[in-house]
Amino acid sequence: MKTQKSEAICGGETAYYDCNSENLYEFESERLTPDMMQWLEELLTSHYVTKNGSASSKVLITDYTYEVADDDTEKYIAKFTWKYADNRLTLEKPYEGNAKVFTQQFKDTFQ
Repeated sequence: MKTQKSEAICGGETAYYDCNSENLYEFESERLTPDMMQWLEELLTSHYVTKNGSASSKVLITDYTYEVADDDTEKYIAKFTWKYADNRLTLEKPYEGNAKVFTQQFKDTFQ
């Protein structure tokens, strides 16, 4: 996660303002054939890319590089960085600390 924020001091107390956060995701492929690399290059240069085919999950590919592998197989390795277009902040792993909250039967009498 990348966060940018400004800081101000008022009345001897420090506060943050203009807080902006964004999640950037990185992807590195395994070795790709020239045909697979051509498909990936079309994806990386597309204007409209979605995750899992959902229109509500539009993503922006912010940076990409690719290189030829060091051996004689002429396979490519691609790396790219992407983020959600709507700058949503998502949890990588759901918080499980409250897994048992709201599992007890509700009682309307005060105890």
